[in-house]
Amino acid sequence: MGRRRRPVPASRRTGRRRKTYHINGKRLALVLLSIVLAIEVVVAARTSPCFYIKETRVVGLKTLNEKDVRKRLRILPQTNIFSIKEKNVAEKLKGDPVILNARVHRKLPGTLILCITERSADFVLSTRGARMDVDSEGIPFRLSKDNNSLPALLCDLPRGVVLGAKLKDRSFTIAWQCLKTARAVGISKISEISVDQNDQLCLNVSDEFEIRLGRPEQLREKLDIAAKALLQVPELRSRKGYIDVTCVEAPALKLND
Repeated sequence: MGRRRRPVPASRRTGRRRKTYHINGKRLALVLLSIVLAIEVVVAARTSPCFYIKETRVVGLKTLNEKDVRKRLRILPQTNIFSIKEKNVAEKLKGDPVILNARVHRKLPGTLILCITERSADFVLSTRGARMDVDSEGIPFRLSKDNNSLPALLCDLPRGVVLGAKLKDRSFTIAWQCLKTARAVGISKISEISVDQNDQLCLNVSDEFEIRLGRPEQLREKLDIAAKALLQVPELRSRKGYIDVTCVEAPALKLND
């Protein structure tokens, strides 16, 4: 059997002191007053005409029109600068496919600053009679204005292109991969890359000279052979003809002049 606990004597039970808490009235009053003042300051800031948005600045534009950016935002008169939600404004601005990123800053009392980062064209997509600028992420973002300095990918896409949406069509993916691989092996100044309905690839380094690649299998090996030929004989770019690397084991060079 366990040991029985001895009862605590009454004298010891009554001898325990209870903790007592004292409220500092002045300190409590100061805390409550501070809270009330803070609320009043917030309310005053959100309702005072001093903090109405009087000016909207747009910085970072390269091709977009400042008026068009402001029109997309549509800030109503007497809009309080503290009522603007940065995330909502940024998402609204990014509804324009040309805008890659947007940040919002406030300059008190009434200036809103919009920092815009535009997409940069990496190449041009040509399909169904339309030409579009495409960025390095594979996103078409505007109709191209005769941008002949960039490589053109010629693809007959089966469906319409949505600006601002990443392309996932097979023929586009093949042509884009060919462009990235060609750049990786050192082929520069690419004029255009075409892919037909049978996935046959052809890369033009000029209007007169092309690299016939065939299907996209062993693509890096094929482009590496072509890159070495162009490096060894640079004048090939200005000649009429082609390099046929459809078969890696038996590349062929054909000149027409």
